Amino acid sequence: MSILKNYITVLFLGLLLSFSKKVNAQNTLDCSYPEWTPCYPSCTWVAGDICSYDDKDWQLGSTGQNFRAPGSQIGSAYWVEISDPCTGLLKPSVEATLVRANYCTTSFGVGYISTNGGAIITARGFVYGTSGNPTLEDDLVLLDAGNTIGDEFEGLMENLTPETDYYVRTYATNSEGTTYGTQATFTTRASADCVSDCNLACDVTTPGLYNPSVAALNTTYSTIGVGDTLCITEDRTYSGNVVRGMLKVCNGATLTISGSMNVQTSENGPGFNGQIVYEGCNETINGSGAYQGDKISGTIDDVDVKQMISYCGTCDENDQSQFINLDDQNQIHLWGATCRPTSTLLLPVELISFSASLHEQGVLLEWSTGSEINNSHFEIESSYDGVNWFKIGISQGAGNSIETNNYSFIDNGAQEGSLYYRLKQVDFDRTAHYSNIKYFSFDESQKQKGFIAFQNSNDQIEIQAKFSGMGEAHLIDTRGRIVEIQTFISTNKSGTKLTFNTTDLATGVYFVKIKSGNALLGEKVQVVK
Repeated sequence: MSILKNYITVLFLGLLLSFSKKVNAQNTLDCSYPEWTPCYPSCTWVAGDICSYDDKDWQLGSTGQNFRAPGSQIGSAYWVEISDPCTGLLKPSVEATLVRANYCTTSFGVGYISTNGGAIITARGFVYGTSGNPTLEDDLVLLDAGNTIGDEFEGLMENLTPETDYYVRTYATNSEGTTYGTQATFTTRASADCVSDCNLACDVTTPGLYNPSVAALNTTYSTIGVGDTLCITEDRTYSGNVVRGMLKVCNGATLTISGSMNVQTSENGPGFNGQIVYEGCNETINGSGAYQGDKISGTIDDVDVKQMISYCGTCDENDQSQFINLDDQNQIHLWGATCRPTSTLLLPVELISFSASLHEQGVLLEWSTGSEINNSHFEIESSYDGVNWFKIGISQGAGNSIETNNYSFIDNGAQEGSLYYRLKQVDFDRTAHYSNIKYFSFDESQKQKGFIAFQNSNDQIEIQAKFSGMGEAHLIDTRGRIVEIQTFISTNKSGTKLTFNTTDLATGVYFVKIKSGNALLGEKVQVVK
């Protein structure tokens, strides 16, 4: 029976079990365990696993005997028949969530699932947000594709707001429900404290760990310690030694090694967790040296795939040259890698344009999507102050589509003055996402109330705020880099208006901050083309 068929069978049986708690060890229809299949020479069964075979349930006593058919050998080292294996199925047990490498707009969550409750894990990952005890229903979700227990897994939280408190919890789901781990709290760094060349949380607090000189890299940091996060954003030469902590390569940098690099992960001993993390698609390790990775204990010809991680959108785990490309390929031993092009779930709709213009019947709103996934509908919302929003209409979505879809809506109830518009995109499961905000004014001399930043008709970021006096406005990208700074002096108590000069902004999310006296305000803006 194929692995895919096994998993489909497992999910189906889990659903049956959720309706009936009848337990019978001799009847696999009451169990959520996969059927045993031969796996020699490369086995996936590990000690403690439970399977169904020959109308009985078995637990593996030794990974060295996992390829033998259950019941063919007797003893604690082999498959051992168990009784009542499905009694008391529970939700998974999830440990407290950890957070490491906090940065301006990113942070890493670390999770651990100790038990699956007797049923296969169907989903695991992290939920996070700016309110305590985030859940799958209301907050941002990081989905991890794995379903194993007993190992750490991580997720990259992206597009965070600098200087903001966040809460994150690990979660795991099986047929009995979802369990959340104890939440962790972290605060993103200020933009001024972050490195512009790396989005993956470089350590700028410890001198030397960020772009050490060639001399320091080959002496002081020739061995990267377990607790170190060393960041390379410029080309470096490296004679090679031991990586026990984290080496991050960003900004298209190349690390040229001439000696022997040994990446030591947890298999080398307690506490070791060596990893090389690539931010994008243009970083690599090359040279005339040698590379030594790790073998996962207890398996045959298998290596630790967590020793190299890439967040490149076109990453291919089977293409070794994307990660390491030495002159002599025979000098690459026990190499393994994992692609994580994005940990954040993709928005279900790719919004490629959104505009507001004058129409003889009111205000014409037009928007286009490049693709849609499970898109139920759009709710069109309007506001007179940029703070309080009201639903003024609904437009049905295309559901699932990879073609361009064009939409329009006329607000025939618009009155004289200034208005703000946004789209609330709603999935079939009622999950919602908001577009960027569009500003429209019947009278350009009018100014809005409060503070708002938006993309204007010239594809510039425009600010209108209720500020008087002197101040500064910062336009910041998701890496924490300052794109542009504008200073202003306003004697008009009703507010000020300014526009950033940059017009070639790439599609994506930006942050606008205004400082004036003791006041500090921020706003997120999504740029679409």
